[in-house]
Amino acid sequence: MKIKSKNSLFVCSLVGSLFFATASAAAESDNGKTDQLEQRIKVLEQQLKTLDTELKKTILESSAAESSAAESSAAESSAAESSAPEVVLGESFSDNLRTKMSTHGFASAAIAVSDTEGTYAGGTINEDPNTQNDSVVGIQTDFLLSPKAEFVVQIIGRGNDKFDADISWAFLHYKLQPRLSLRAGRLRVPFFINSEYLEVGYTYPWVRPPQEVYSTSFNDYEGFDVNYEIIRDPWRLLLQGYYGRGYLSRSTSVGALDKSKGVSLRLTNGPWLARMSYYSANISTDFSGGAAAINQALASLNQEQFVLDHDPTSFTTFGFAYDDGKWWVMAEASIAQLTGIFDATHAHYLSVGYQFGPWLPYYTYAKRYTADDEGFNQTAAALTQSGIPEYQPYAASVAGAVSQQESGTLGVRYNLSPNIALKVAYQHFYDFNESKGQFSKDPGDNVDMLTFVVDVVF
Repeated sequence: MKIKSKNSLFVCSLVGSLFFATASAAAESDNGKTDQLEQRIKVLEQQLKTLDTELKKTILESSAAESSAAESSAAESSAAESSAPEVVLGESFSDNLRTKMSTHGFASAAIAVSDTEGTYAGGTINEDPNTQNDSVVGIQTDFLLSPKAEFVVQIIGRGNDKFDADISWAFLHYKLQPRLSLRAGRLRVPFFINSEYLEVGYTYPWVRPPQEVYSTSFNDYEGFDVNYEIIRDPWRLLLQGYYGRGYLSRSTSVGALDKSKGVSLRLTNGPWLARMSYYSANISTDFSGGAAAINQALASLNQEQFVLDHDPTSFTTFGFAYDDGKWWVMAEASIAQLTGIFDATHAHYLSVGYQFGPWLPYYTYAKRYTADDEGFNQTAAALTQSGIPEYQPYAASVAGAVSQQESGTLGVRYNLSPNIALKVAYQHFYDFNESKGQFSKDPGDNVDMLTFVVDVVF
C-alpha cells in the first residue's frame, strides 16, 4: 500500500522539530525560557496528533480501494471461466486421467541353442539358434478408480506365439480394509515364488525360471481371490484363497479345469521368505492324434485308457528364499498329481548366487521325475504283450511318458543400468534314465544348452 510522500516528509519534519525543541528546552532552562519552550512543545504535539489522524484515514481509504479492485478482478475471472467451461473441463479431465493411470512395460530379447534335435520344455529351443523361445514384450496399466479400487490389465506378446497380443491379466482390485482385499477377473495362479512376475525376466537372475519346476500346462485362471495380510513385526503373513476356471489352452478352450481352487501362504521376515501353495481342480480334455489311437488300442485290450473327464488333479508347491543384497538363495519343490494311470510328477531346484557390484553369478541344480511309473509301465507292457505289430509304437510312446532328468546351470547376471540386465547361462542336462526328460525327442545321454538374454523394464 502506498502513502503520499509529502505526508511522510511532514511527519519526519515534525518529529525532528519536536526532538530539537526538546533539546533546546534542556539547554535554555538555565536562562528562564522553560515555560515558552513547553508551550511550543504542546503545539507541536497537537499538530502531530492531527497528522496521525489524517494518515490513518488515508490508509483506510487505500485499503478499501485495493479490496474493491480485487473483487472486481475476481468477478471478471469468474465470468471468463463461466464463458468457456468446456476448455476448463477438458484440461481437468486430462490432468485427472494422467494422475489416475500408470503404465509400465518390460521386454526380453534372447537367443538360445542346444546340441540336440528335440525341443525343450514345450518350447522351440533345439540345435538351431532360436530367438523366439525366451523373447517377450509386455505392458501393464493400472487405472485408479478410487482410493480403494483399481483396474489392472497386462498384455503380453511372446516370441513363440509370433508376439500375438495375449491378455494375461485383467482384474478389478478392491480394498475392503487396509489389509483385506478382493480381486476378480483374469488372474495368475499363485503356484510359485515368482508367479506374479513370471514373465518379467528383469526381476530374477536366471535367463528363465527352472523349467523342471516352472513348466506347467497353464498359469492363469478366470475367477476371484481374497488376500489378507497379518503383520506382527518383523513377521508378515499373506493369506490368499482363490476360486475359478482355467484352460490348458485358452485359445482353443481345450483342457478345461473346472472348480479351480486353492490357497497360498507367504511368510516374510527381513531377507527371509517361505511359501506354500495348494491347488486342485477337475480336469477334462479330449485326446486326439496319437493319444486317441492309443486309447483305441487300449480299449481293444480291455485296458484302462488315457481319459480325463472331470477327474481330480492337484498341484502342491513349497519354497523358500533368502536375499540380503549379497547372498541370494532360492529353492522350490512341486508335486503334480493326476488320477488313473497317470503318474505323479515331482520336481525341485536349488539356486545359490552372490552379488558383488553389478555382477551376480549363480549355480542352479534341478531335478524332475515321475514318482511312480507303475501306471505307464503296465500300460506299455499290455501293448507290447499284445503281439500286435501296430501297437508296438504305441507301447514305446507310453513308456516314453515316464519322465526323468537332472540339470546343472552356471549363469551370471550383469546390471548394465537400473533398468537393463544382461544374462548368460550354460545348462547341462543328464540322468534321463532312458526317458526323454522334458525334450520332445530322445536326447541321448546328456544335452548342453547356451542362452543369452537382455531384460529391460520401462
